[in-house]
Amino acid sequence: MAIHLTDTTLTLQPGRPLLMKGVAGARIQVMSGCVWITQYGQSRDFVLSAGREIELDLPSPVVMSANTLACVRVELATAAHPAPFWKRLLSWFDPRWGSAASRDLGRHLPGGALR
Repeated sequence: MAIHLTDTTLTLQPGRPLLMKGVAGARIQVMSGCVWITQYGQSRDFVLSAGREIELDLPSPVVMSANTLACVRVELATAAHPAPFWKRLLSWFDPRWGSAASRDLGRHLPGGALR
């Protein structure tokens, strides 16, 4: 199932993965159950139990699934201003440029040119 999200609480049914797009910067908090989160471009998956949360850095699609009934709260980030054009362009070709990698690279350049 694919949906477009705003801030919401979702119930994940066992064996029914959920595809989310456009959730860069979103915070996912597990209210009950246990949730497996996979994101394209991320080197590892995350398994979160009730009370745990994660912030998604990459602008790539995310798949969430659960073995038993689970409830998650998804809070989308509110951007004060959109990302620069060059950063959005780079994220089209390689999702790792969406945030964390570009911030790290920016720290190594004179004057933090990539921020």
